[in-house]
Amino acid sequence: MKAKLFYIASILTLLCCSSHPGQVRIQGSFAHLEQGEFYIYSTDGGMQGIDTLSITEGKFLYSLPIDRESILYLLYPNYSQLPIFVNSGEDIYIKGDVRSLNEVEVSGSRSNELFTQFRKEMKDKSSRQIREMAKEYIQKTPTEALSKYLFKEYFLKSDSVIHEEAKELYDSLCRANPEDLTLSRMASEVRSCGILRIGRQLPHFEIECRTEEDTTENKPVLTNKDFEGKHLLIAFWAGWKSGTQYTLTRARRLQREMKEDLHIISYSLDTDKRIVENVEKKDSLFHNNASSVCDFYCWDSPLVRQWGIDELPYIIITDSKGTIIASGSNWTLDIEPKTKDLCL
Repeated sequence: MKAKLFYIASILTLLCCSSHPGQVRIQGSFAHLEQGEFYIYSTDGGMQGIDTLSITEGKFLYSLPIDRESILYLLYPNYSQLPIFVNSGEDIYIKGDVRSLNEVEVSGSRSNELFTQFRKEMKDKSSRQIREMAKEYIQKTPTEALSKYLFKEYFLKSDSVIHEEAKELYDSLCRANPEDLTLSRMASEVRSCGILRIGRQLPHFEIECRTEEDTTENKPVLTNKDFEGKHLLIAFWAGWKSGTQYTLTRARRLQREMKEDLHIISYSLDTDKRIVENVEKKDSLFHNNASSVCDFYCWDSPLVRQWGIDELPYIIITDSKGTIIASGSNWTLDIEPKTKDLCL
């Protein structure tokens, strides 16, 4: 108890003494790299969009306005990434060598130092052994920010995890953190654990398409069978979520560049009919091998709930056999690397 109180007091002291409340500063260096740029981004709302971290003479300094605990990701040119745990007022330090990116060290906060140690211990371990390490850590320290990251990384994203095991761990995290909104948002992912992972067959679906008349009767119904032998892209977006409509532009560009025919389903989570109609009229996508879907139920749309879609945009691409070859919320990170071989 004394140790816990001392830790809390130390954190409060650091926050009070911070020279930059409301900001996080990340600084560091990479050996064998004189100049370059890495992408930096967040998937939990810590920052909007993608930014670049510029390196000059092997060093960098990056500041970001932030008012809550979050995880940023540093994306390397080889598409591997480094998670960085951040909070308001913190100074985070990164030290590494571009020749061994797996051994980069992050310090300045408890979570970063714990994860640096975790990464050292997982070296040369099998994926199963790493998952067991993560499970043990989560069970011992369910209130740590690192535990939530390990759960999502090694259980929700793992192709070999049993759903019951993931749900059991998730329930234990929720019991330990009853007011944690990040965990609450994971609920749909846990329920649909693994069904949209790369390599899986796209789950069966039946959805009604919008038509120009948009009458309630005789709407075309699309199912998986309609796309047998074809590539399919489903883009979830909404007019109320800034930037998500741009996904349709990227989808149209991919459609033009594809070696094979690509059918696109635009799945809007809007509740305002006028927004959807306006997009359909202006966007040439809907005049060329594309379908429009919107039931105006927003997050309560049956397919959205069934598939565990909890962030926008969200893109799914299948091959001609209905196998998922790309899925995720970020086109640059999740879709582009998986579709390069499909383009001319």
